[in-house]
Amino acid sequence: MTSDFFGPDHFPQFLPPHDDFMAKLETDALERGMRICGPAVGHMLHVMVKAIGAHRVLELGVSVGYSTIYMARALPEDGKITSMEWDDEVALEAKANLESTGLSDKVDLLVGDARELMKDQEGGSFDLIFMDFEKEMYSEALPECVRLLRPGGTLFCDNVAFRSSGDFNRLLADHPDLDTSFVFGNFYKHSPDEDAVSISVKKLE
Repeated sequence: MTSDFFGPDHFPQFLPPHDDFMAKLETDALERGMRICGPAVGHMLHVMVKAIGAHRVLELGVSVGYSTIYMARALPEDGKITSMEWDDEVALEAKANLESTGLSDKVDLLVGDARELMKDQEGGSFDLIFMDFEKEMYSEALPECVRLLRPGGTLFCDNVAFRSSGDFNRLLADHPDLDTSFVFGNFYKHSPDEDAVSISVKKLE
């Protein structure tokens, strides 16, 4: 019996084609077991940056810079990403990848514990925050994320279907300053493919 609905294999054909560098970066990361958001979520972030007219973005968890590149390419000329990565060796790899794509000037890459580094950032200064570091840290980082977002700003969190997110999803859903939607699906070349993301908007004051 034929279903009335397309399956997940139908939609990757509509993703914009990779350039050679991003195709290699994606293949290398997946072969090495490096967690990346994949092209479906990456392009979702790219569209999100454009949709909200983001100029300042905060990224928590950089890995090899895959998601950073997607977002940086969507920024306006004066846009900037502040990216935080705890692993200094991985951060050096991300820095090299940003240099290879000509995006270094759009990214301030900070190395250290993002939970501490966030405290040095000005409140209300970010249009978009992408959270994709250790899932056990999501709940602890949430108050700082809310502080750092401008009113009307967006918090986008990856891997919220992980049980290690703990009570984070409930905190998001019940947060008095956020309106949140959860999207569960099969995301092409995501790690893992079947997962969920959350999209929250900070309420206007």
